[in-house]
Amino acid sequence: MNLNYVGSGHYCYANSTSMVLQSFDYEYHSSYLESLMMIGFSAFWTKGENSVPFFSSPMLDPEEAISFALDNLGLRYGRYFDSNCEGNHREKALRKLHDLLTGGPVIVGPLDMGYLISNPNHQDLNGVDHYVAVYDIDEYNIYFHDPAGFPFVHLPVEIFMESCFAEKIVYKSGSYSMWGKFNRVRATDDIQIKSNVITRLKNAIAGEDNLQNSLITGANAFNYMKKVMQQGNLPIHVENNLRFFSFQLAARRCSDYYNFFKDYDQELANIFLNKAKAFGATQTYLQANKLEKVIAKLELLTDLENTFNDYVLSL
Repeated sequence: MNLNYVGSGHYCYANSTSMVLQSFDYEYHSSYLESLMMIGFSAFWTKGENSVPFFSSPMLDPEEAISFALDNLGLRYGRYFDSNCEGNHREKALRKLHDLLTGGPVIVGPLDMGYLISNPNHQDLNGVDHYVAVYDIDEYNIYFHDPAGFPFVHLPVEIFMESCFAEKIVYKSGSYSMWGKFNRVRATDDIQIKSNVITRLKNAIAGEDNLQNSLITGANAFNYMKKVMQQGNLPIHVENNLRFFSFQLAARRCSDYYNFFKDYDQELANIFLNKAKAFGATQTYLQANKLEKVIAKLELLTDLENTFNDYVLSL
């Protein structure tokens, strides 16, 4: 028996994309869109004193993932970001937001959560990336749904645009990033959609080999985390990240990836299901401070990551 998970989770860009597309009568659940975007495979750990692990591929990022998913669904859309930000960049971005909103709601991000004063925890979220669904603007405010749990909120224009400047978001293509005016221009086929996702996975896995000098990636990242825990050297900021964010997000993603692939490739789906169970168990053991069991699950995740890579590259 397989019981599908339905509940809260940190799916800001998938949720925002789902909300906006539904307003255009394109009905895609956030779990499906998250699977189309397929960021949450692999792992990486940046090198440095304040580094943290991510259970995602360093070859992919949410901006690229949103565009990939939209393209894969046969949608045409307006896209804007400012990689230069010289001169009247903010006014230009505001004009573009006004223009896109004439066609309907707009996906906006990454933005810096530290500026989102509608969130009571915003002061603790400086530099954290986020995505929202903007639906209106006037002379004073920008109105949006925040998928962190805050529908129908608004911010003064100057504060929202400062958030969109996203100065502290390293991966961004540019500031003031947004997507809008969606229109289907191509029929889609489920088999081809999933084949495109597999191709994207292959390319990302192959690309990680070129990053080993700057990052610890893939199975090596899980193995490195295991060794750090065995030595009792896990920094408190990393432990808190794992307890309150990373393990639960990874478990949900892998659960959704299982459902995405189960009718297309059962073997691949089962690898994701095993990873979901391992991440969920690791979350439980970490909360209970059973570090030996956490270490054992990290060893299992190391093996599963190797199995995943070998299988995907064989397709």
